[in-house]
Amino acid sequence: MDLSMFSRSKGQAFAPDFLVSVSVFGVMATVFLLSWNTMIDGQIDGFEERNNFKQGERTMQMLIMDSTKNWTDPGKAGLAQEPYVLNNSQIQAFESLSHNEQVSLLQAQNFSLNIESSSVSYSMGYEPDGSTVIPYRRNVLIDYNGSMERAEVEYIKWQ
Repeated sequence: MDLSMFSRSKGQAFAPDFLVSVSVFGVMATVFLLSWNTMIDGQIDGFEERNNFKQGERTMQMLIMDSTKNWTDPGKAGLAQEPYVLNNSQIQAFESLSHNEQVSLLQAQNFSLNIESSSVSYSMGYEPDGSTVIPYRRNVLIDYNGSMERAEVEYIKWQ
C-alpha cells in the first residue's frame, strides 16, 4: 500500500462548508460594521448640533439677561439694564466695538445680531452664510430715550 497516494486523496486545504461559513461570517461582520458606523456618525452630528444650539442659547440669554458696563470681561457681553430690558447706550457701545472684539465677547466667529423696535434698529455681524444656520429670537423691551418700547432681538449663528 502506497501511503503517499492515500494521504493525497483524503486531505483538502479548505472544506466547502468552511468556505461557506467564512463567507457568511464576513458578510454579517460587514453589515454590522457599516450599520454601527452609520449610527455613530449620526450621534456625532447630533452632538455637534446640540452643542451649537446650546452655545447660541447661552449667548442669547447672556445678551438679554446680563448687564455689562466693562467689555473687558470675556464671559459677559450683556446688553440689559435688567432682565429682558435692553439699555440703548449699552447696545450702542457694543455696536461701536470692532468685529474682532464682538467675536471675542460673544465667543462665536460667525454671527449676526439684529435688534429692532419701532424707533431704532441695530445690526451687527454678517449675513448668514453656512450649511447650518440657527436663528434665536426673543421679544424684549428697550429703554430708548427714557421710554420703554417693545423690540425683537435676533441672534443668528452658523457654521
